[in-house]
Amino acid sequence: MANPIGNPLGAAVSGGTLDTMGTGSRIVLPFVADGAISAKDAVAFTDTDTDTLPPVHAADTDTDNPAAVFGVALNTAAIGDIVMVVVLGPAIVNTTGAPAIGEVASPGTTAGVVSSGAADANTIVGDVLGKFMGDEIGTSDTAIVWVGGI
Repeated sequence: MANPIGNPLGAAVSGGTLDTMGTGSRIVLPFVADGAISAKDAVAFTDTDTDTLPPVHAADTDTDNPAAVFGVALNTAAIGDIVMVVVLGPAIVNTTGAPAIGEVASPGTTAGVVSSGAADANTIVGDVLGKFMGDEIGTSDTAIVWVGGI
């Protein structure tokens, strides 16, 4: 059976925003919310001993191992709801401070919110969500981050 090339990985996305674009140009996976999650929250794995969809929650360095932070929620979810999470590619994330392009996005002390910092040896130790692709979007306390890998 022939496999038409069409638009591989969503390469020809035109118009729209990161909030409205399809998932073709980034990897988005479903998880189960283990607490209240807002759209644009950084999320972390919740410790589990089951073989169901992995539970996740809004990331918070006060309670999380920072290395467990892995993606950005695309939708708001309550406990038990499915939350779609960007695990690789661009996403708009809740942030504090004034991020700048190239800085790393690390989990903060407020659940779901990341902070920014220079990409030095002290910050690249498994506690990085990704890299900021630009400055804060207006005064929205959000910014575009490249999730997964720096």
